[in-house]
Amino acid sequence: MRTMGDATDDPAESERLRLIVLDAVLELVQEGSGPIEIDDLVTRSGITEQQIRGLFVNIGDIREQVVERFKERFRHLYLMEGPAVGPLADRLRVFVDARIRLMGEVGPVIAFARTRAREHQILNDGLTRMRVLLREQVHYQFSLELHDLTASNSEALVSIVDTFTSPEAWEVLRLAHQRTQRQIRSSWLVGLRAIFEAWQPSRQPSLSDLLMANRRSPKPRDL
Repeated sequence: MRTMGDATDDPAESERLRLIVLDAVLELVQEGSGPIEIDDLVTRSGITEQQIRGLFVNIGDIREQVVERFKERFRHLYLMEGPAVGPLADRLRVFVDARIRLMGEVGPVIAFARTRAREHQILNDGLTRMRVLLREQVHYQFSLELHDLTASNSEALVSIVDTFTSPEAWEVLRLAHQRTQRQIRSSWLVGLRAIFEAWQPSRQPSLSDLLMANRRSPKPRDL
């Protein structure tokens, strides 16, 4: 039973308006808006307050649907392009470019969710899934380099790479150091090369090594 207001009787129109409102929330968050009020949604979406209240049960319902809409719109940004094979330099570029695309598009959304996660379980759950996925990307993309390490050293290297290119690192670089996306990309590539060279300074993998390591490492799960 809806409690916020009266929705339109046309299901197709209700769905169209619902998506407009949810996209308005995401756009406001991407722009770095503070707490979003219903007046902000009216202004951004062009939909009346009564219509908005008729589309959702309550504020919690909007929050839950925004999380699902986020997955629909930005799932592709969490996918690595192509198989994790080839020289380390090539795989580093694929990895860094994927992180840059992700942070450039939804970095503010991730930061917003992080500030509200303690208050809202659905945001906390979403951040947890994201962190698991980002760690799995490191395992997948650099399975060859990790294969010859001990389990302890492998996890240590994964944690370093994941932290170095994390949403929090992106936020510090963008806000505290005023670095551009291009500058961050360059810094991440140089830094990651140094990290891997420090852990495996003389390792020169063969093509068969690359293919076997890629088969052993499962592809990251979906968001």
